Amino acid sequence: MTLALGAPLSGEDVSIFHTQVAPRCRALFEERFLEPMTLEEEAVVVHLGCRTGFHDEELVARAGASTLVGLDASLDAIALAAGSAGAVEGRFGYHPSPLPSLFPEGAFSHAVSLYSLALQGEDWAPLVQEAGRLLRPGGQLLMAIPLRGSYLELLDLLREHGEAIEDDDLLARINTLVVQRPGLEQANEVLEDAGFYDVDIDLHRLKLDYESGADLLIDPLFRLLLAPHLAALAPRGPGAAIEHLQVALQRYWSSVSFELSLNVGYLSARR
Repeated sequence: MTLALGAPLSGEDVSIFHTQVAPRCRALFEERFLEPMTLEEEAVVVHLGCRTGFHDEELVARAGASTLVGLDASLDAIALAAGSAGAVEGRFGYHPSPLPSLFPEGAFSHAVSLYSLALQGEDWAPLVQEAGRLLRPGGQLLMAIPLRGSYLELLDLLREHGEAIEDDDLLARINTLVVQRPGLEQANEVLEDAGFYDVDIDLHRLKLDYESGADLLIDPLFRLLLAPHLAALAPRGPGAAIEHLQVALQRYWSSVSFELSLNVGYLSARR
């Protein structure tokens, strides 16, 4: 299954995501991400990769909507979202769904994907296609994606690991990711090729600061949002690559600060 609707969440991690990861995402970028969202008559929002539904009250308020549909691949996250006030009142509906979803074409005025900020290109491109299918004519897409220059500190450490064990496949995957991760122009082309217009991409450079490498490793934002996609770089042996990342961070940044770079593109476009 594609990670486009989020890496699997289960058990205690669902609660940790809802109480620690989602609030930090709100503080880091929710306001700027939602700034272009427009009010629409008879608005209906689909939240692709909604996770636990933490942001959904704000989404419907911004869109002027009374109805929201949340889609996510995690059954446990959907279960938590289903206990929200909006779901209990019948305004929100949550569904475990792969891509493409079972909803008909043109059913929504807004398609939103906030947690797509962690996705690789092979994951966010089909998400764009599905959003285009679900939106009615003139509907608005809002999406966050990592642009060129994101996660370079971690990719450099994984490249070091690949060179040390002479894993040409891992090195090729890393180099391909670095080269193919879109810049502003390439992201714009993907959206236009998918049939979107009035494309606007706002680049925001985020720096996540940690007192040590070990602090990064135990940070729920890293563990639950970013690490699953780094592990996917090495499908034949992701454990070894992530283990190297852990060893290197603890060795070289045991008592010094570590900074992780994220170049986030906030996309707004019309269908």
